[in-house]
Amino acid sequence: MFKLDKLKQIFQSLDLTRPIAIGYSGGVDSHVLLHALKALMLEGLPLTLQAIHVNHHLNLAADWWVAHCQTVCDALDITLTVLDIHLKDTQGESLEALARTARYEVIAAALPEHSYFLTAHHQDDQAETVLLQLLRGAGPKGLSAMPFEKTFKHIRIIRPLLGFTREMIVDYAHQHHLTWIEDSSNVNTNFQRNYLRQEIMPLLKKTWPSCTQTLARSAEHCAEIEWLGEVLAEQDYKGCVVDYNGLAISLLQSLSVPRLKRVIRYWLVQQGLSVPPTIKLRHIITDMLPAKVDAQPLVTWSGVEVRRYRDVLYAMKPLSVIDVRQRLRWDLSQELILPGDLGVLTVQQLIDQGVDVDNIRGAVEVRFRQGGETCCLANRIGTHTLKNLFQEWAVPTWRRDRVPLIYYQNQLVCVVGFCVCILLPL
Repeated sequence: MFKLDKLKQIFQSLDLTRPIAIGYSGGVDSHVLLHALKALMLEGLPLTLQAIHVNHHLNLAADWWVAHCQTVCDALDITLTVLDIHLKDTQGESLEALARTARYEVIAAALPEHSYFLTAHHQDDQAETVLLQLLRGAGPKGLSAMPFEKTFKHIRIIRPLLGFTREMIVDYAHQHHLTWIEDSSNVNTNFQRNYLRQEIMPLLKKTWPSCTQTLARSAEHCAEIEWLGEVLAEQDYKGCVVDYNGLAISLLQSLSVPRLKRVIRYWLVQQGLSVPPTIKLRHIITDMLPAKVDAQPLVTWSGVEVRRYRDVLYAMKPLSVIDVRQRLRWDLSQELILPGDLGVLTVQQLIDQGVDVDNIRGAVEVRFRQGGETCCLANRIGTHTLKNLFQEWAVPTWRRDRVPLIYYQNQLVCVVGFCVCILLPL
């Protein structure tokens, strides 16, 4: 039975001074959540509530769905905001995944800071997610399925119906004579989740009637394991991280393989990079870590490159191609946009590094290393090649040609981010 008191307890544990929005598709699940919260508001629960409907424009009935949602919200005296999404060519990507990402992006953009956004995922959805993740070979993180609460940008996503079954929700809808939209795509078994829902789950429930509850409980156990694993990974990461967010290989090699896998994934996530497929992670551990110290192995996957230099493992987005022969004139009057993914240069950067910009008259040139460059350092005797200095500073080889070099009157003045060179008399 769908109990309002159980739902009320969930919301009493939240900060009800925050704005609250419900993702309202018009389907039975979100309609029941909307209706139940309105009932709690009438009982005195102090909610600031609105509904959000995202029109993906993928179904011929999409505009009729908007009209239906508006009618329901008007009857409940709840403000409805309609957001539009027009998805581009998926090019082999999952339409469901693209729609979900786009949906959360527009929702976050429409909500103020510290808002709660409610979705109507329930216990059957959770059970289906566990099975799908299991069939994909997921670990504890994937098998944790959908958390009750998570952060997306500046909003908190809450799933208050995870403790309710689909049967409870539909019974509530019939009891209160609710009308809802039946999305025709939900019966298309070409979608994996629909196939699981229509063909597999009914068979499982014949033998294991409480399987949705059992699978949801397994998700909770996996979530606990995942949390503990993340705590350990954070500790390992702090023990291994070095300059430029690299990982010290000698320290990594003291870890067991399971801890190695987890700390590498944790390290990549900390840098906003995607975690590797299993085979790529295996290459990092078996090929990169034991490689000779002068080797420069490379492992790549979509949007990520992992490289090694000496005793350090580095991760980054794929490097853009830079024409090292180009020379950029810069009069220092404004910032200079560098080519590729190198960012911008400002006069303040040069001042902070110790360049005496007051003695520079006219424009300088920004160049990139081509070989043979030399520099006289203020605290050292003699002239040093930039190649030797980069080796001394342990600058990874792929970074060396991407370091901006500031020239004035054809002399190297500054290696940006590293040193200032003494100007020799002309």
